[in-house]
Amino acid sequence: MEYYREREVVVHSSQSSWGSVDAIEEWHRRRGWHGNRYHFVITNGRPEPSSAYAPEFDGRLFRVQPLSEPGSVIKPGVWGRIEVCMIGNHLRDYVADPSLVFTEKQLQSLYDLLQDLRTKFPGISIKGDSDIRTETRPFCPGFDVQDFFFNKTVNRGNYAGI
Repeated sequence: MEYYREREVVVHSSQSSWGSVDAIEEWHRRRGWHGNRYHFVITNGRPEPSSAYAPEFDGRLFRVQPLSEPGSVIKPGVWGRIEVCMIGNHLRDYVADPSLVFTEKQLQSLYDLLQDLRTKFPGISIKGDSDIRTETRPFCPGFDVQDFFFNKTVNRGNYAGI
């Protein structure tokens, strides 16, 4: 049972060319955090650093923990925040390296998830990590999440997506 009021969805990026739910758990524990506190992870088809592209893992949405559990990977116990991590990084500087740019399948999965969450929780705000933590600007997730959701565009310099 979800016993708290969801106030916002926060989208993060892994800022890596590969990743998985287990990898995020390991990365966060190495930093002294409380493990993988994301509610959802959207993969890019590269679960391991040396793995070839696996299309069955591109855009795949994993539910990591129930919404009744607090999110926040930085500050444990933040209630009312639904945390989403996308494997990759969408910054313009990385466009030359396609392994770091979010895939079309990832963006579609994110859009579908945000639509579902807005339906389930009308009025919930949608933000990128850099909208709430200024020290991450513009790095996380590397695009304007609200613009993406409401206009279905991803602005990354001279490039526009989906």
